[in-house]
Amino acid sequence: MNLSFHKIPFVFITILMVVGTEIQIYFDFENHLIWMTFIAVIGLLFTFNRLKNNALFSIVCAIGFSLIGSLLIGEKQEFSSESYQTSETIVVKVIEISSKESIWRKAICQIAEKNHGFSKINKERILLFFESDAIQAGDIIVASTKLETIENKNNPGEFDAEKYWGAKSIELIGFVGEDSYHFIDHINPSRINVFFKELRNFMSNVLSDHLEDDKLSVANALVLGDKDFLSAETRKSFASAGAMHVLAVSGLHVGIVLVLLMFFFKQFPRIFSKNRALIAALLVIWCYAGLTGLSPSVLRATIMFTILSISTLIGRKGNNLNTLFFSAFVMLVWEPMYLFDIGFQLSYLAMIGIFVFYQPISKMFFISYKPLKWIWDGTSVGIAAQITTFPLTLYYFHQFPNFFLLTNIGMMLLAGVCLSVGLLLSLVSKVSYLSNVIGYLAFLLFGGMLFFVQFIESIPGALAKGFFVSTEMVLLFYSVMLFILVFKDKQRIKLIGIAILTVLIGIIQVDRYNGYVRKELVVYNSNKLVVSINDGDEIHCFYDPAGEKKVNRIIEDYEKLYPGKIYYHPLQKGLSEYKTENNLIQLNQGDLGVKLTLNEEEYFIRKSYRYSSVDASNIIDMPYLQDNPKHFSLNKGAFRLGIN
Repeated sequence: MNLSFHKIPFVFITILMVVGTEIQIYFDFENHLIWMTFIAVIGLLFTFNRLKNNALFSIVCAIGFSLIGSLLIGEKQEFSSESYQTSETIVVKVIEISSKESIWRKAICQIAEKNHGFSKINKERILLFFESDAIQAGDIIVASTKLETIENKNNPGEFDAEKYWGAKSIELIGFVGEDSYHFIDHINPSRINVFFKELRNFMSNVLSDHLEDDKLSVANALVLGDKDFLSAETRKSFASAGAMHVLAVSGLHVGIVLVLLMFFFKQFPRIFSKNRALIAALLVIWCYAGLTGLSPSVLRATIMFTILSISTLIGRKGNNLNTLFFSAFVMLVWEPMYLFDIGFQLSYLAMIGIFVFYQPISKMFFISYKPLKWIWDGTSVGIAAQITTFPLTLYYFHQFPNFFLLTNIGMMLLAGVCLSVGLLLSLVSKVSYLSNVIGYLAFLLFGGMLFFVQFIESIPGALAKGFFVSTEMVLLFYSVMLFILVFKDKQRIKLIGIAILTVLIGIIQVDRYNGYVRKELVVYNSNKLVVSINDGDEIHCFYDPAGEKKVNRIIEDYEKLYPGKIYYHPLQKGLSEYKTENNLIQLNQGDLGVKLTLNEEEYFIRKSYRYSSVDASNIIDMPYLQDNPKHFSLNKGAFRLGIN
């Protein structure tokens, strides 16, 4: 069979692009070398195609699409951020800024000028925190700040800020005080951006007229994709119940909007034929995608629905999996860094799971009663999505919601209704009586959603913590899954694959058990002293009261990896003691630091340069002290010491 471009499945094209992206990141090739190789490959491509050499043509195609991935990511790597790290004065354009009221407002900016070396906006993005509530998107500002590379503190279980912001092509961070900037100009956004901004503000104001506190924050997240106002407690509740995906506008929301639209259009068959209804629905869901900020998951779903709808319009039925990967291909060509976005990864893995596993799972039980069948079909979707996402979920979040199936049933009933009522409330907002009725209904529904999520969270054992999964383990998981799918018709090979997966799950559980019984002392990388003692099932935290605001986050991140009941102890001057079954731990705080004694072994946590000691090997420097090669410096990560 002669192989040509239109016969190459986008499943393999996208995989090859991903491979090329990873190769470029690992080896960091010069872009001109990639371009030269790419041109040579294109020449060979046409040569082999004319010679009808299918094997060589396939190989060259594979190399070509891998090079596309390398070129795309290479363009993102061209800019060097090192020259900015000593900058004091920069000119920036504010692209996005948090709407949440706080002392420091988070903003994504583009560097326009460093001193007087640049005259145009370049594509390099940075993260700035402004001590001002007057700044808005589109402002051009001269700011005095020192830009620094975003770095992890390397505390156990902490959020990986480097990877998160790196996926958004952001490497640098700075803080701009209230008196450290001045306004130059404002660039008005495009008319379409203004339209979506005004519509978003209008809908947010409508919701705030009828809802408040946690109900309002959940409504803003569910309907508009704005998660800025979610409290830490609400985020934790949804994460523990396995419902966080409901608050991230995704394919679920786009699908609900599409179903609602098609139902509405069917009521007017004389005006909307099937094709007209599809076209009108597509226009609306693209508007909804723009309204919610065009996140990777929304883009994926919108592109997919668009392709499927166009296929229906022209009378061709495509392969769903190939359509899914085509949407990934388009998005990665547009923005290669989406590949490293957690939402992008989980969204596509969930859809792959649904396309591959939903039908076999759904057919496991024959249910004739329609309401029960509807519940089982929804449950099958949840199971299918979890099969392909759970390795990555454990890798990123170190926890798993045990009652995700129960949550899934509840969200099937609530999410669609809440979203529908939230949108309807905006449509009828000018009709006073009707808006009050719908507003009260929204109050009850969003309150019910919060109650349900908090109920699931309160069930003992709702959240399994303590999972530590390495990158190699994740890759092995997905490799074995792919192995099973490829050889699904060969029963013996499939059973071997399932056995390997069972062993891998067993290894993860053994590692998790070891985390539960772990006993250690940890001094954290924090500018205010934080020390924890893990005594197996209890975690005792001693901390400097001046840094109380950050202590909970540090210890809760640790507890995700090594679960236990947390006890907090403010550290005062003088002696504090903690006894385990076999150990006596003493913390003696003075003006220059803290003397830490574990049984008879002594360490000193140094807060000041004025302290010096002959035995330098047992000195632990606080992260703000300059590196001393003879000491252990906390700016490199937490100090960890095993105890019996």
